[in-house]
Amino acid sequence: MFANNSISMKIKGLLILSYLLLFHGEIVANAPLHFSQQFAMPMQLNPAFAGTKPFARLSFGYRTQFFPGLDAFQSAHFSIDNYTASTMGGLGLQVVRDVQANLLQTNHIGGIYSLHLQLTHNLFMNLGLEAAILNKSLNWNNLIFADQFNLLTGEILPINEPIIESSLWVPNFATGVLLFNERFFGGLAIHNLNRPNISFHGTPVRMPLHYKFHVGTTISIGQTTRRNRPDESFFVAPNIIFHLRGVYRMINYGLHAGFKNASAGIWIRQDFRLPETIIFLIALDTGNLRISYSYDHSLSSLYGLNQGAHEVGIRFSFFTDNKKPRENIINCRGF
Repeated sequence: MFANNSISMKIKGLLILSYLLLFHGEIVANAPLHFSQQFAMPMQLNPAFAGTKPFARLSFGYRTQFFPGLDAFQSAHFSIDNYTASTMGGLGLQVVRDVQANLLQTNHIGGIYSLHLQLTHNLFMNLGLEAAILNKSLNWNNLIFADQFNLLTGEILPINEPIIESSLWVPNFATGVLLFNERFFGGLAIHNLNRPNISFHGTPVRMPLHYKFHVGTTISIGQTTRRNRPDESFFVAPNIIFHLRGVYRMINYGLHAGFKNASAGIWIRQDFRLPETIIFLIALDTGNLRISYSYDHSLSSLYGLNQGAHEVGIRFSFFTDNKKPRENIINCRGF
């Protein structure tokens, strides 16, 4: 029927994705955008992370994932945050862009404030809030439905489905709490507090609440320094992150270890049953600049439909020569 098998595969993929986007919007709403290097983009994980370093932090991340018969799924993240004494906390801005197979585009622009509190001599708490604008756009020209497809000629006919909206703008809010001391940190974030409606076809489709729970530590291995503090030249940093969003469940767990400026790590991403993805990470951190790369390798039975994902993270730090850094700084080498 088709002279080119790749064209046939692409049409099949577009038919499936078009059907899910238009008639099963709850599936799209329940499937969250995620980056593998979540601690390299901490404010997307939890708004309470804003201003947790003694310097201004500018971060950029890019992720691309390939599926047979479809255009790439691409995501990009930009953020900047800093601690300001006048606000007794951190201020941040983040922009997230996600494009799924050149069909569905999502843009997120959010401003963040995190209040920093000292509970005891060695225990601190941050309370974060994000106010954002969410934009979703659907490219109707690239959608293909079954009634458009001529089985005899392979011709694609004009769309007959009712088009109600092709782009929508809605407010979206998130909040989070973060507890930490010199070595450990943990937090809880809740996204989509107002449950915005992201339907393109009239029937309401509300984004479910997205809960994120995370905990981690940095373990220094080696002798103590002259000031009786651990030598942090060699370190191991285990972390775990839980996601709960509607019917969607996910857990990420792993660690990265490093010596001086270089580090490498391995993570597992899975639902509450079987592992589905293994993530390999390498990073170089010079203090002012951190560059990281990760690769997602699928472990599921759908491996043929998921050809892996590549992700790059870059972080610039300013004013790192501060001779007297604040005491309430999270000691995590991942961000």
